[in-house]
Amino acid sequence: MRLPAIIGNYNPDWGIVRKDADGKKTLHLVRETKGREDMRKLRFEHEKRKIKCAKKYFEAIGIDYRAISIRTERWWEEGE
Repeated sequence: MRLPAIIGNYNPDWGIVRKDADGKKTLHLVRETKGREDMRKLRFEHEKRKIKCAKKYFEAIGIDYRAISIRTERWWEEGE
């Protein structure tokens, strides 16, 4: 999946794609994994900007996007 150029050289870490009975593949959620729970405390501004842009982009196309850490519980649930 190519993201809009405004996001820059950004590829989310992972997502879940499901195949239905007809063989159609559908992207259900996308997750970005970071080293901390509070994304506002990321060290680099470009990281914050990319997450903010990706969140808006995936929201606009109806895909659940969320930045998480290894400590995030219930990562499969919709983001805030």
